[in-house]
Amino acid sequence: MAHAIDGDEGWRSQDDVVAVRVASALYRALLHLYPYDFRRAYADELAADFAAFSAEAFASGGSPALLRWWARSAADLSMSVPRQWLRTPWLPVLCVAGIVASLVFADVFVRGKRAFSSVSQSRAHDSPQLLLLMALMVLIPVAMTIAIVLVQRVASLAARKRRRRV
Repeated sequence: MAHAIDGDEGWRSQDDVVAVRVASALYRALLHLYPYDFRRAYADELAADFAAFSAEAFASGGSPALLRWWARSAADLSMSVPRQWLRTPWLPVLCVAGIVASLVFADVFVRGKRAFSSVSQSRAHDSPQLLLLMALMVLIPVAMTIAIVLVQRVASLAARKRRRRV
C-alpha cells in the first residue's frame, strides 16, 4: 500500500498526499524518543508500517479513517516509548542517582534550615558529610554507567564470537 503515497494513486488531492508525508516524517522524528538499541533494530520497519497503514486507512475510509489511525498510533507511541525505556539498563542507574540526589537535597534542606534558625555562624554547606554525599551523587551514577556499558560490550562480543562459530 505504501506505493500509493509515492505514485499519488488513489489520493483525492495533493493536500492528502502532503499530509501523509508530513505525518510520516513526524512519526519518523518521534521514533527518536525510543532507546537507541530499539530504534536501531525497529525504526525502519515501524516507519514503513506507519506509512503503509496511513495509505491503507486513507484508501479505505478517507480523512476520518486516517485521523483515527494517527490517533491510535500516537496513543501506542505514548505507551510503548516508556515501556521500552523501562527495559533498558539505565533505569537502575537513574533510580540510584535519584535516591542519592534526594538524600543530598534533604540533607542540605535540613542543615540549611537549622543554620538559619540558630544564632551560630556554622557553615552547614561546608560539612564533610555533605561533600561526601555530593561526591557520591556524581560517582555512583558514573560508576554504574561504566559498569553497565562494560557488561553490555562483553556480552555483545561473546554473542559475536558465538555467531562466528555457528
